[in-house]
Amino acid sequence: MKLKLEKKDEIQILVVTEDFLVPHAAILRVGLTKMLKTGIKELIVNLSAAAPIAPEAVEKLGESRGDAEAHDVRLVFVAPNADWADCPSVDEAIARLKSPLGDLLSEEAKLTSQLRRLQRRKQTLEQSLSGDKAQDVKTLRRENSDLKTATAWLEALVEPLSRARREPSLVASTEKKIARVKEILSAVLEQEGLLPLK
Repeated sequence: MKLKLEKKDEIQILVVTEDFLVPHAAILRVGLTKMLKTGIKELIVNLSAAAPIAPEAVEKLGESRGDAEAHDVRLVFVAPNADWADCPSVDEAIARLKSPLGDLLSEEAKLTSQLRRLQRRKQTLEQSLSGDKAQDVKTLRRENSDLKTATAWLEALVEPLSRARREPSLVASTEKKIARVKEILSAVLEQEGLLPLK
């Protein structure tokens, strides 16, 4: 990417030549932001001589429209045979900027560009939702439901096994019974002479 700044009819024209890819768009956007802060009121970005132009780069560069609007700068993109461009030639861009309808035409171009970007995004989202991913979500939900059912069933089986056990000797009534059995056993054994008498 090569850049050249020109001036025609008191309007700044930034000419972009050679290839224009995504990294170039980020660099150009930073440069445009700095230019917009200098106080210019009208700027044309001429991409007519740039080839090839990556669609992702154009989308990234289109974000400069918001920067231009924030600085009250009328920004026009020029590229022949491009649906994202505002004008096909620099002369038409200059005529648009000098026309009383220029503000309205710039606003229309900005909104049209935003609409195209949003439509592309909508298509990508619809494709991702209607493709294999949607089937994956349904499968995951079904598996999740099956796992919840299996977990509940296993918990019901384990519950009786995992109840806290108490030793019989720790229960008060059992202790009384054991003491009574010992007394009876001692008495019987004493009567039989197997135990010495108390």
